[in-house]
Amino acid sequence: MTPGLRIGGGFPWVDGVMRHLHKLLRRFAHDEGGAFAVIFGVMAIVLVALSGAVVDYVALQQARSRAQIALDAAALALQQEIYTTPKSELIVRAAALVRDRIGDTRTASEINDAQVDTKLGLLSFTGELTVPTMFVSLVGVTELSANIFSEAVRGSLDVEVAVVVDVTGSMTDTVPNGKGGYETKISALRTALNQLIDIVVKPEQTPSYSKMAIVPYSVAVNVGETYAPAIRGPVIAPTGISNINWAVANSARSISNFYGDKNKPLTFTTSKPHSLTVNDRVFVSGTGLSAVDGKVLTVSLVSSTSSFQLSGVVASSNTNTNINGTVAECQIATCDLVVTSANHGLKTDDYAYIQGTSLRNYSSNNNYNWIDNNTSEFDDRFIVWQIKNANTNNFSLPDTAPSNGRNYGTLPGTGGTVSCVLPGCQHLYYVNKQGDGRRQEISTCVTERPSHAKDLPPTVSYLGRNYSSDNNPCLSTEVQPLTDNKTILHDLANDLTATGSTAGHIGIGWGWYMVSANFKGPWPAASQPAVGDTKNVIKAVVIMTDGAFNTSYCNGVIAKDSGSGSGNEGNKINCNSPNGDAFTQAKALCAAMHAERIRVYTVAFDVGGIAQAKEIMTKCASEPGFAFDATTGADLSSVFASIGENLSSLRLTR
Repeated sequence: MTPGLRIGGGFPWVDGVMRHLHKLLRRFAHDEGGAFAVIFGVMAIVLVALSGAVVDYVALQQARSRAQIALDAAALALQQEIYTTPKSELIVRAAALVRDRIGDTRTASEINDAQVDTKLGLLSFTGELTVPTMFVSLVGVTELSANIFSEAVRGSLDVEVAVVVDVTGSMTDTVPNGKGGYETKISALRTALNQLIDIVVKPEQTPSYSKMAIVPYSVAVNVGETYAPAIRGPVIAPTGISNINWAVANSARSISNFYGDKNKPLTFTTSKPHSLTVNDRVFVSGTGLSAVDGKVLTVSLVSSTSSFQLSGVVASSNTNTNINGTVAECQIATCDLVVTSANHGLKTDDYAYIQGTSLRNYSSNNNYNWIDNNTSEFDDRFIVWQIKNANTNNFSLPDTAPSNGRNYGTLPGTGGTVSCVLPGCQHLYYVNKQGDGRRQEISTCVTERPSHAKDLPPTVSYLGRNYSSDNNPCLSTEVQPLTDNKTILHDLANDLTATGSTAGHIGIGWGWYMVSANFKGPWPAASQPAVGDTKNVIKAVVIMTDGAFNTSYCNGVIAKDSGSGSGNEGNKINCNSPNGDAFTQAKALCAAMHAERIRVYTVAFDVGGIAQAKEIMTKCASEPGFAFDATTGADLSSVFASIGENLSSLRLTR
């Protein structure tokens, strides 16, 4: 890029001075009337001009140096726009940059031409500047000129950048848009992120590539249904329910008569033969006898296939009465409901969650599905059941025997599922920080793991699960691993929505994982970051937040020591995060990235007086100049553009 003075074969401005001096000397040689003083005065002008030529030359060199630096900067800054901006506009913008950098209105500059080659990623400018003289003008040379030239070419460095963006609920707040109006912060983020995508990801991916990953985060990070099993581990799925009943199948019989002598056991007669035996437990209803209706009783005597007696049931007087009623044999002694679910995997005293059954308790629970979780969530029994009498395919539900106040309607119940409620199951039952029972379902979001400050592959150490609550759900937007497909990236940026609390450390961790040579996520080959010798690869993470990190986890549920703004206190588990709070974990993750020489840029967006947010953004940036603040939507776009240009300039050679 060394510019050349416009000097022909030698030094034309010196030649000019000497020609003028020669003419003067010839005039003096033919002038016989001149005096010594006149000769001396003329010679003094020449001597001053010759001495001042050095000053004029230095001024030219200084102006040329400033112009060259400006043109170099213009070439670097504008090279990334050669794919979208006309050459004529590139020339105009380069000329403006050069004029501004020179800073001297007396110096004229002009960009004569530009060369663009999108296949090579090349942009070059040819220019000229003219500087007025102060001393050699005395001998007729009024200005000096120089050529300037600069060229920027896409180099052999590859770029892998992960952009970590805050999409928490506070991103629905409004900020000035820089144009006299207001916009939501999430809208400003969409605009800025789309600009960053266009700057960083180039249309030409040879001989070097440029890829971007996007990590939206709020209460956690959503890795999606496709990748979740490999990242946070498979889920123990619920098993289907084929039957729920307290009665032995086909054991119900109509009672047509009872008879007996006073103070002697009553004998009941069935209209059809029964299969009862002594000590069977039965449930009787509809007889009109208060001593038996709605009660679970024991068979004390079977006198024939159509008659039986019940323990403790005696006649109050001599009687022989035709009645209506029903008797049915209980499956187990307690006459509790027995659930049939093949290979359910549960043991006696395990907890289980049942949903979707047809069985209902019509009379006592206002037509609620009493077996499902449709009653008060503060009553543990209706959240989960601690099962009894478990074997491979069956178990019972305690305290569910039929009674006068409990009418299950049509039996047996069918349909629905049963799930274990331990970590790794579809549902998790836990005790919250207030001592109440809670049940939450697993999501495709992931949280922190014990080895939180390491980029171990998920095949070595699963990421933490996320059992999300209704008031702080898993965000809908999934992460996007490295790609050069700008359409995919733009679609994701445009779909960003704001919800949930701020687990910023989880977002930071995932920014690292997306470019880590060690993580080895379950992505397609094209989305895998470079491994091995990465000297020719720029690995960078851009982290943006609009507030303090306030959400950490214990066993996949928001920990009780999470900060203000982390959701409903009733949905926090009664244990602290084993890794420390979100702020502590974020610092450890940033330090780990620094150790791996990953370039980390941070953006604090409208954080106001939130000291913690400012601190973590300052500490996490890998260099002081990589930490940015943005207050308006226009600021955020400008910051993202600066980061993108910085990354792009690293890929250029001159």
